[in-house]
Amino acid sequence: MRFLPDKALLAVLPALALICLTIISAKRAFALDPWEIMVVVNDNSEESTALGRYYIEKRHVPNTNLFHVRCSVKETLTRMAFERDIATPIKRALLLPRFSKKIRCILLTYGIPLRILPDREGNGRNRKGQLPIPWTATRSAAVDSELMTIRQYGNYRLEGWLPNPWFIGGRHGDKIFSRLSGIMMVSRIDGPDLRTAKRIINDAIFAEAHGLSRKACLDCRYTESDRAKGRDAYHVFDRWIYESGLFLKSKGFDTVINQGPELIRKGECKDCALYCGWYSLGKYENVFGWAKGAIGYHIASAECVSLHGSNEQWCRMLLKKGASVTIGPVSEPYVQAFPPPNLFFRLLVDNGLCIARAYLMSSPMLSWQMILVGDPLYRPFLRCTFSMNRK
Repeated sequence: MRFLPDKALLAVLPALALICLTIISAKRAFALDPWEIMVVVNDNSEESTALGRYYIEKRHVPNTNLFHVRCSVKETLTRMAFERDIATPIKRALLLPRFSKKIRCILLTYGIPLRILPDREGNGRNRKGQLPIPWTATRSAAVDSELMTIRQYGNYRLEGWLPNPWFIGGRHGDKIFSRLSGIMMVSRIDGPDLRTAKRIINDAIFAEAHGLSRKACLDCRYTESDRAKGRDAYHVFDRWIYESGLFLKSKGFDTVINQGPELIRKGECKDCALYCGWYSLGKYENVFGWAKGAIGYHIASAECVSLHGSNEQWCRMLLKKGASVTIGPVSEPYVQAFPPPNLFFRLLVDNGLCIARAYLMSSPMLSWQMILVGDPLYRPFLRCTFSMNRK
């Protein structure tokens, strides 16, 4: 795990003043409705189309919101293939009357690639020599993160990350996306297999109906004295993990806060509902028991390179072992790319947001490496039912 130079750090990791949370009030509680979701399925994958239909039935999404693409079933694809098979069809669809004014969230399904690889040869043109979206060679990126900017895709340079104007902990004043309504929420329902993907949906519905466990586990990397001495991004983020534990404890959660380089011990986190910790690179530690609807993410460099196969990366294993929501990078993201847990969990618990909205408002970067896995409608701590004030 790396972090950006100090100059960039100031732009991406400002102090998270809690007063910013007053933006979310009863007048503008950012709800998400089923009819605002475009469910994207890959017609080259039977599992993808089956899961898309299953989600629409379970969450009462209009059948007309099911959108078909035909792309690779592998977890990686080139930038040219992404633009031709995914980005261009979706961008064009969002201009159609049935989508243009209502879609605020894109849900990707099992069978949609995770990661965009850089094209190093050719010019990315289609068979007719046309380039429907301006193409530039770039680093790898997450399909999901790139789709968050799909309404503007082709109008910005594909060079590294872009600051997220929805990030309520930021102060960058980015001009590229001055109209906030243009940014999309993006989530995916995926996992080691189709059975796991369906369970994610079912467990979210169950937790909304019956309540989520009040057990939280936070795994800090440093002791309190070590954190006080450090000023780099690692120590800052570790402080946020620690503050998350204090916040959740104040809200009545049975909270475990593990401090120091050792990972949480087996048996300390049974029936865990909320988790954030680090740093076991690419090696999930089987020490947790996950509640139905559990939300957890691990801070490490490449924990979502693959959700399939037989790897031991945290995202895949969290889902396999029973969690319903996770966040992770498809490549080196820098530590600053992860949603600060003291912000992400507060948006969920204090403000009752759905996971897609909480993720959008706590993610510092767009067009980058991070993805959210989980049912975008999932609101484990529902407090209010107002819809977003549309402009």
